[in-house]
Parts: sequence; structure tokens; C-alpha cells
Amino acid sequence: MEAAGLAFGTTAVFTLANGCLGLIRFVSSLPGIPAELATHHAMFQFESVLYTLWWEEVFPGSTQPTSTSTSTSTSALQDLSVSHFNIEPQLKLALTDLHGSIVAIENIFRTYKVDVNDPAADFSSLQIGFRKKALHKLALHKESVESQLTEHIDKFRYWNSALRSLLSYRQQEVVKAGLVVGVLKRRATEGDLVTVWDAAAGATKKQEEGEKYAQLRDAAEFQIRRLKILSEEEQAEGGASVELGLKRSLGDFVAHKVPEKATDNLRIISRLKSTSTPYLFEYKLHPPNPTTLPLLLSRLETLSRILSLASKPENLLSLNCKGYVSTPTSLALIYSLPPSSNKALPTTLHSAYTLKERKRPSLPQRLNLARTLAKGLLSFHTFGWLHKSFHSKNVLFFEDANDNLVFASPYISGFEYARPSDPKEMTVSVSANPDAYLRKFACHPDLGRLADVGGGMPRFEMRYDVYGLGLMLLEIAIWKPIDKILEEEYLSEAEKHSRNYPSGKNLEKRWLKVCRDLVAHRMGREYRDATKACLTWENGKDGEAFLHEVVGRLEKCFCKSEN
Repeated sequence: MEAAGLAFGTTAVFTLANGCLGLIRFVSSLPGIPAELATHHAMFQFESVLYTLWWEEVFPGSTQPTSTSTSTSTSALQDLSVSHFNIEPQLKLALTDLHGSIVAIENIFRTYKVDVNDPAADFSSLQIGFRKKALHKLALHKESVESQLTEHIDKFRYWNSALRSLLSYRQQEVVKAGLVVGVLKRRATEGDLVTVWDAAAGATKKQEEGEKYAQLRDAAEFQIRRLKILSEEEQAEGGASVELGLKRSLGDFVAHKVPEKATDNLRIISRLKSTSTPYLFEYKLHPPNPTTLPLLLSRLETLSRILSLASKPENLLSLNCKGYVSTPTSLALIYSLPPSSNKALPTTLHSAYTLKERKRPSLPQRLNLARTLAKGLLSFHTFGWLHKSFHSKNVLFFEDANDNLVFASPYISGFEYARPSDPKEMTVSVSANPDAYLRKFACHPDLGRLADVGGGMPRFEMRYDVYGLGLMLLEIAIWKPIDKILEEEYLSEAEKHSRNYPSGKNLEKRWLKVCRDLVAHRMGREYRDATKACLTWENGKDGEAFLHEVVGRLEKCFCKSEN
């Protein structure tokens, strides 16, 4: 069930590729780029990220050069022997030409008097023919510089595209997902994001492979708008007035039973009276507390504004929010239904495990679902957004016009009402009766327990979301909720009789045993290893690690698609 990838083991190709990577990273990190070249530098960084991702797919596990170690000289590259494999002479030529373009780009930035502080690098070895020509012909006026940069960056892009075409489809999917992760990690300020948007928007219009740049453009726009909303909320909490512009009145909708206890249905379809348009209400209970209500409403307004942004990236897997309502004992986000749905109440992933066999997803559909959820979580974390309640009761499927659940299009819901950019902030509790499933099974062991009513949750970390994904990967593999897996396979008779379930680290060990015993023969070793990585995720690992250790492994899983 694992897809075969492309790999080259010869010294020639590895040395060439490794040398290009070292130089690319050095040029990408040059400080002091003048404002008039900022867009070109951003485009260079886009291609740098794409090349790095290609390198990591072709040479997995190899030691990468640091940004201060430049590549081998061209004279040394020309002395490398060519492998007997037919593809490698072409690769050697491509990488040599690519290396020349990177050197030319570096020359332009350096000639523009970029302040470079890299005593470890010896650039004397790079004084080669095409470098001297580039320096000799370099014009000092802006149009000439931009023209030369455009020419060499276009060549960089051309060779990048050619190199990626050698990868399998699944490897290309990892590279595509990694572009947004890699660029936004390096360009997090509003000014940088504006530059990213400008460069990506320009590339989208003129490139054949515009899709990946469009995703980057949309991600940059979403993050710019999201950061602005969060900044306005911070100002409001500092004393400015809060305008609850997305707060709606229940009177505008057809009357429905507002849930009052945790056993009630917390998701309800109700129609707007004026248009009869159906909307999904997602309720959370909150204890009557006039002290915390203003803060909750402020957070709900912020969350609604973010989820209502038209520029939300596709991988975010969120419904379009239309506002929220408040009652004395509950709060609810209001969502538009997917255009292709039959307007029925959605089914959660947790509920889908009990579907009759003929309605259950096929193996290819389950693998695709796992990959989609992993990419969705990666998208959240790329924006610095922690979900804080990532489990199978918060993954929704809608029915199509034929009343079939669309497993290819899951939606993530159930957001906590905390500022989504701050992992250190205490989550304000809005549930007087926490779900026993969540309390006993779906929480990371380090969370310990749900906080007392009104006391807030412990400070949240990225690894808690990743752990939640790991539990869902277990469920998807076996197609049972984790509590049933535990009860049927991994509880002693005494534990079953007393209903005294394991907790904390003991429970974590049971999940790892489930992963070891039951997953590989159903979904393959790569799927098992991705699941284990989620269940044992450590602090300090970032989105790029998640891309390779989880998303990349899931992309290697495949089975023959059904006709």
C-alpha cells in the first residue's frame, strides 16, 4: 500500500543537487534586499522552497547543507562522472544550468550592495565564466536589473517544474502542500505577507502551473486579514469599544428547540425567515456567568469574522460562517451549507463509524479522508491557529443530492472560543456538561482532565491537536470509534466490569498498542508510522516536520482506485 518514489543514489546527481540547495538557501537568506527587488526576492524564495521540497523527496534522510555552506564550484561540477542511467545526464545538465542561474541571481543581489555577513563562505571558487559575464553586463538601472532577475528566476522556475515532473503524483502533492508551509514560516509579518501576496498573484496570472501560486496567494490574503481581525480584537480588549457586527437574532430564523443540556442535539438546521435559506447552527452550552459573557461574545465575534472570510484556503476545511447567536445558556455559530448538499443535517465522522456497510467509505476513500484531515490540520497550524477540540465528533460530512455522504469533502467544526492565534492563552470553558467521550478518550494525556466549569482549560499546544488527529487515524483505519476499539480489544475483564477505563500515560500506551497491532495490515506501514508519529508528537516540532512525518507518509499510501 505504499507508493514507490523516485530516488537517485549516484554521487554525481546528489552532489549537484546538494550543491544547488546550499547556494539556494544562502541566497534566499540574504539580508538587506532593497524594496524595489522585494517581489523578485519573494519569487526566488517561492522557488527555493519548492526546490528544497523536491530535494527532500528525492534524497530523504540525507544531511542537508547549511545556509552558510555554498555549493561546489562549476569546475568541480564539470569533473563529476555521469551515471550509466539515461536520466542522469539530463539531470546533470539541468542542475548545472540551475546552479548557474542561482549564481547570477546572487550576483545581482550582491551587486545591489546587499549587506552579506558570511565569513565561512568562500565565494572565490565561484569566479567562473558566466559569473564574470553576468557582472560585466549587469546594468545599474532598475529596469535592467529587474529584467535580468526575471529571466533567471523564470529559468529557476522552469527547471523546478521539470524536476518536479520526475516525482510521483503523491510526492508532488507533498511539495504542493509544503509551499504554503515553507513560505509563511519565513514571511510572517504583515509587510512580508503583502509582498508574498503581490508576488504570488503575479505568478498566478502568467504561469501555466498557476494553481500552486494561487493557493499561496489565497493563504497570504487570508493571513493578512486574519491578523488584522486579531489585532482589532486586542485593541478592543485594551479598552476600545467592541462592535458585535455578526451577532444575529434568533427571531430572524424559523423557531427551533435551543439545546439546554449536553444530551440535546447541539447541531440544528434552521431556515432564515426572509429567504427560507437553511443554515447550520452549532451550539455550545455555557453556564450563566455575566462576568465571562462579554469576553465570550468578543471571542465569538472574532472567530465568526475569521470564518466568514471569503479568502479562506481550501485546505482549511471550514464552512462559511454567517454570524452567531447568544441565548442565556448557549452560544451558536451559524454556517452556510455546502452548495451541493441536500440541506440535511450533517453526519459526524464519529457517527459514520456505525453506518451500514453499504454506506461506509471504501479503502481509497478512507485513505483520502486521512490525507485530507492531515492537510486540514497542517493548514490551521501554518496560520498559527490551534483548533483545541480536534476529534471525530467535530468532523462533518454532508449528503449530496442523492442522499449519499460525501466523504471526499469533510468539514472541520467545533472551534473553541479562544483567540486562535495564541496557544498560551487559557481557553474559556463554554460547556457545563463536557462530553464523556472527550473527557475519557479524546484528550491528550497531558491535559489531565477537563477544567471545572468556568475555570478554563489548560494552556493548549500544537501537539494536542496532532494527538487528536492520531486518534482519528486509528479510528479511520479500523472504522470504529476509539472507545469501542478499547472496549472490544484492549480492556481486561475487570476493567470492562468496573467501567474503570485506563487514563493518562496508561491510556496512551493502549493506543500505541492498537497502532502496532491493528493498523499496518489494514492500511500499510506508512499509515501506521504516520499515526504513531501523531500519538507521540513532541513539543518543538513545527509544520515542516508535520508535513514530512505525517502528510508525506500518508501521501505514500495508495491502493487501486475503484471504477
